[in-house]
Amino acid sequence: MHNPYTMVIQWSALEQNYAVFFPEFEGIVHQPCATGRTFAEAAQRGQQALHILIEHLEDGGLPLPAPKTHPHPRQVA
Repeated sequence: MHNPYTMVIQWSALEQNYAVFFPEFEGIVHQPCATGRTFAEAAQRGQQALHILIEHLEDGGLPLPAPKTHPHPRQVA
């Protein structure tokens, strides 16, 4: 699923896992939105959480936050 939202994955030394945050949704949902034991697991769970979050807001007739975009996003190979 392609989406324009920012996903931040950060190591939590306290929890000993990776935590996923969505800055555009701060104040709308409890943060972190997902966690994982590995970076890849956190990314996958984050994508799933974001899909559910967007679907929930749309189903409830609530507006989605404006995406924060960078004028020249870098491609990661």
